[in-house]
Amino acid sequence: YLITSITPQNFREAPVKISHAVSLTPFNYDALFNANIGLANRMRKITGEMEPNPFTAEEHETYYQYTVVIDIENIGKIDVYINKNSSVGTGKEKLKIEEIRNEDKLKFILKKNKGKESKTIEQSDSVKKVVFEELEKDLVHVLYSLRPKDSEDPVKERIIKLVKVILNLKRSIKGREEDLSPKLMVVGIYKNKPYKTYKDRMSLIDEYCEEEYDEVTEEPLENGRKIKIKHVVSKSKKPVFEVKINSAEKEELSEDEVINFINEIFDENKNEIGRVKVFYDPSVKCEIK
Repeated sequence: YLITSITPQNFREAPVKISHAVSLTPFNYDALFNANIGLANRMRKITGEMEPNPFTAEEHETYYQYTVVIDIENIGKIDVYINKNSSVGTGKEKLKIEEIRNEDKLKFILKKNKGKESKTIEQSDSVKKVVFEELEKDLVHVLYSLRPKDSEDPVKERIIKLVKVILNLKRSIKGREEDLSPKLMVVGIYKNKPYKTYKDRMSLIDEYCEEEYDEVTEEPLENGRKIKIKHVVSKSKKPVFEVKINSAEKEELSEDEVINFINEIFDENKNEIGRVKVFYDPSVKCEIK
C-alpha cells in the first residue's frame, strides 16, 4: 500500500505474492450469449421501454495452476520514514509533527498549525520498535514488528491461517458456490536461499484415468459351468498429473499434514534447505518423475 499524507511518502511491499492462475489446457473460447430479458421486461412496465443488456459469458472447465510465495522475514514488519516538522493528515485535521520521543513506546507529538493545542500518538501495544535511527535532513527511520503475545508467534499464526484459507478456498461465482481448494500442491521451504518455481514441472497428462481389471462371469452348461474372463478397460473422471521433482515425498492432501510441514519453518532443529513435498487429493492421480 501507499501512504500519501506524510512526508516522505511511505509504501510497503506485500510479503505474500500470488501469481495469475494459468490454465493447464487450451481455451477454445467457448462462450454463451445472454441477455437480462426478465429484468428488462419488468422495467418495460415502468418506463415503457425495453432495453436489455446483452453480455457474453466465457466457459472453461479445467484445472489451473498458480504460485503463492510467502516472504517470512517481512511478515508483520513495516518500515516508516518520516520528516520532523512535516504535516500529517488525521481525518479532517491537518497536524504538524512537533516532536518525536524515542522512549519505551515511541511517541509522536502533533500540533495544529495555527494553534497551541497538541495531540500525542503513542506506539500500539501490538507492535514493538525494532529500529529507531535519525538520518540526515531531520529524517527518522522506524522499523516496527508484531509483538508476540501469550508465548505465541504472530508470524507463524498468520502463515497457518493463510494456508488454511488456501486449503479450504470457496467462492461464489455468478450465484454458484464453487470449490477452489487445490487438488495438488507442491510445497517448498527455503531458508536464506532463492525459491524454485515448479510451474514448468507440473502438467496435466489426462483428464481421465484408465483402470484395467478382469471381469469374471460363470455360465451354466449341461456338463458343468463355464467360467468366462473378460479384460475390461474403463475410464473414470480422475485426472492424471505429472510432477517432475527428484526424490520428492508424496502424501495425501490433508490439512494436518500440510500444516505440520509448514511448522518446520519455525523449528530451530530443522536445518534442511530447499526441502520440497508434494501433496495431492485422493480424487486425482499424481505421478512423480
